[in-house]
Amino acid sequence: MAPSAEELALRTSEMSYGVMLLLERLKPDERAAFVLHEAFECDYAEIAKSFSAHRRRAGKSFTVRGAACKRRTSQ
Repeated sequence: MAPSAEELALRTSEMSYGVMLLLERLKPDERAAFVLHEAFECDYAEIAKSFSAHRRRAGKSFTVRGAACKRRTSQ
């Protein structure tokens, strides 16, 4: 027997709430990876590679800015 419209609406509501709780508990990069995988069918290996490249660029940028700040404060 197929579920009633009321039962389907209740299940949908419960699933939405469950996904919301899951997303709230994930770290920002984990949340992004989950959404990219589930919504856009991106491969986790490709997501990890993109995150790794982004962190390398961000780290390099931070190091350069940090060095510039140290020079300014020591002068």
